[in-house]
Amino acid sequence: VEQRLLETWRRWRERPATQPLWATALRHRLSGGSPPVPATGLADRSGPIPDAPGRVLGMLLGGAVGEFVALGEVGQRTSALLFALEGLIRAHTRARASGDGDPVAFALGGLRRWMHTRGVPWADCGTESAHPNGWLVRERALHSSRVDEPTMLSALARVAAGQPAGTRKHPITSSDSATAVPLGALAALWSGDPGTVFALGGDFAALTHGHVHGHTPASVLGTSVLWLLRGHPLEASLRQGIASWQSARATLGHALRL
Repeated sequence: VEQRLLETWRRWRERPATQPLWATALRHRLSGGSPPVPATGLADRSGPIPDAPGRVLGMLLGGAVGEFVALGEVGQRTSALLFALEGLIRAHTRARASGDGDPVAFALGGLRRWMHTRGVPWADCGTESAHPNGWLVRERALHSSRVDEPTMLSALARVAAGQPAGTRKHPITSSDSATAVPLGALAALWSGDPGTVFALGGDFAALTHGHVHGHTPASVLGTSVLWLLRGHPLEASLRQGIASWQSARATLGHALRL
């Protein structure tokens, strides 16, 4: 029995995706610790949410598997999401060290590194470093010249050329495609406040997608993920996300009932 337990533990260490959610939660409960400072969507008033790390991993894997089934490879939505997430990790590191870490600016920095994996020369990505920095940009499995939908790449190319990044008030494009919508889920990791998450999710997508239909669904997704990370049912989480989008509540509510 001890040998089997040891083998199972080793397998979970080598392949975290095979680790059950209850095991991830148990590990975090045993490790103790205090809520991160500044607080994030992975903690509440009582401390870190034990199930949240496993749920984040499930979110990333689920999105990647869905895209791989559709495209036959890791597509630009999955890879862009990973680079934006890396940017948020850098932002939170800065915030813990100095109290100043702009999540939108750091997510944009991550997307600049993502540009390089799409075949853009590093010198044309608008970064300040002379060479690609970070382990993710050097991961060859994420490099591909294929572009599923060019809006994100073309908008980032404008930013790299000196144009201001898009915002909800000052759009960089009029695109209403869903390419940047998955980025909204990352807002749920930055804050535990639904209002902040709703705004930040839209800000992430608005970096490249200017139409309200291109970035507001990212806000809805972020708020929904915030509730999902806390163990709420899918339908209740979606309703909370939809509740913040006043102009589309009736339409989305009808779609949810269907």
